[in-house]
Amino acid sequence: MAPVRRLTFLLGTSAWAVLHGLWRTAVVLLALALFFHLPLAPGGLGVALVVLMVSSLSFIGLGMVAAVLPLLSPEKGAQATHIVQGVLLLISGVSYSVTALPGWLWPLSALSPATYTLRGVRSALLDHASPAQLAPDLLRLGWCALVAIPLGYAVFALAERHALRRGLLKRNG
Repeated sequence: MAPVRRLTFLLGTSAWAVLHGLWRTAVVLLALALFFHLPLAPGGLGVALVVLMVSSLSFIGLGMVAAVLPLLSPEKGAQATHIVQGVLLLISGVSYSVTALPGWLWPLSALSPATYTLRGVRSALLDHASPAQLAPDLLRLGWCALVAIPLGYAVFALAERHALRRGLLKRNG
């Protein structure tokens, strides 16, 4: 690992990922609006940005947990993060409604911050929902962040200690 504190490293890489993700989202949203003639009200864009900023905190915690996989298995860990991402997208209603999932997956959907992010952004952009109307989802995202960040940090710290003891951080070639 780099000769910096764990928290500095994790927050720095997370901040870059959030900024990069917001930039890519803005570019894709602009392209979609131009090609499909979507009526995007400035108020809806601002509310959607608030939802994305709050939800980014939840995803930082999940990202710390996912970062454990390449740490523990350099050869296969990066690919395993794509599996985590796919499961998260599956249970969150990205391509279809959550109600189309088998009933036993619904509780997992309720735990996923992506579910509330998608619902909030869709409501802000398509239904021009106000922050007050999205308050329940914003509160859930805030609670997810309060749980996910410390949990992600703790899981990463445990995995880092394990990797140091096993010599998994040494790279040859």
